[in-house]
Amino acid sequence: EAVTRRLVVGRVVIGAGADEPEQRVTARAGRRGIDVAQMSAGGALDFGGAKVEVLWPPATGPSGNDGSIVLRIVFGDRAILFTGDLEHAGETGLLRMAYANGWSLRADVLKVPHHGNH
Repeated sequence: EAVTRRLVVGRVVIGAGADEPEQRVTARAGRRGIDVAQMSAGGALDFGGAKVEVLWPPATGPSGNDGSIVLRIVFGDRAILFTGDLEHAGETGLLRMAYANGWSLRADVLKVPHHGNH
């Protein structure tokens, strides 16, 4: 919520399993006229030549930490994987979904999930 108060935000992207804190953020964004996009695995966005792949959560995904949105940003031949706050069950689900769909998890930079606890 602090980000939408302090910075110019064009769009808020949340996962399909939005929990109560995320709902507060989206409500605040809506009141400020900020576009809100709820996305699930398989979705993608393009930003000035960078492709943002949504890898998790599924459309009927879990909420809480295991419902964290996972993004893979690809620009040229480089990739960054943002795994949010996934815990063990979410990590396992992400791996299974990526394998089943043939999605790459390759990345030059990895933001480790759940503060590096798993």
